Amino acid sequence: MSEKQVIGVAGLGLIGGSFALDMLTCGHAVLGHDIDPQTCRSAMDNGIVHQASSDCKILDDCSAILLAVPVGSIRELLIQLAKLNLPNLHAVFDASSTKSEPTAWASQHLGSRSSLFVACHPIAGKERSGVHNAHANLFRDHQVVLCDPPDNSASELVKNLWQQCGCEIKIMSAAGHDRIFAAVSHLPHMLAYLLVNLLGSRPDKDQLLSHAAGGFADFTRIASSDPDMWRDVCISNSENILTELNSYRNELDQLAKFISTGDKASIHNYFAKAREQRDGWLAKRNSV
Repeated sequence: MSEKQVIGVAGLGLIGGSFALDMLTCGHAVLGHDIDPQTCRSAMDNGIVHQASSDCKILDDCSAILLAVPVGSIRELLIQLAKLNLPNLHAVFDASSTKSEPTAWASQHLGSRSSLFVACHPIAGKERSGVHNAHANLFRDHQVVLCDPPDNSASELVKNLWQQCGCEIKIMSAAGHDRIFAAVSHLPHMLAYLLVNLLGSRPDKDQLLSHAAGGFADFTRIASSDPDMWRDVCISNSENILTELNSYRNELDQLAKFISTGDKASIHNYFAKAREQRDGWLAKRNSV
């Protein structure tokens, strides 16, 4: 399924803009939609899309449409798409960080076209958002997760488009995705935001941050991520995130107990175990 398509991208930020650039490189026609007219103009001026509009009717002739908006905006976007004729539509897919809600919304709002929806999560990105940060090859050599994909041509088309971006396809359930990524992605973002706000709210914050170096910068890098996106993730995946926060709280209490009692052996073993596990994960990750 390598023939040229008319690809629609709704949401011209980092993910949507980068996907659009990859589609252009592959020779597809790319039409963009964003609620911000200035973003649409920037996308056209910088050659990210052929045409863009704040009116989603621009997507009406597309054969495949990527929804690259914060998860809280997907429902309304699906409602708007359902009002279009979409005579050539073969697939609708998203790129959000949670999967259970978008899948349910597609079933609810796309009607007879609900079987064309493919829930996707490309495991790639940066902490800086916006169309001005979009770049080609963002997804190359990264995984994209497809959750409960329908056994039809829509899934095959979506897989093919992601593969043209250089992605490796992974399949899992929507519920399994949301549980896993609450632990390995959503929780780390919460902790980065928490630490920055903890220190930034103290009266001596200027003195504290003037001495912060690489460790603080590395740990808090993702606190520069889009607040709208992560607000929506928290609401969409609240049950799983709260479970992980409670587990973290219990782990924090255990470490605090070791420190408060001066238990040198337990502190050492705790850190050594973490180092061993992280080094093992890195070695396995780098060998792939």
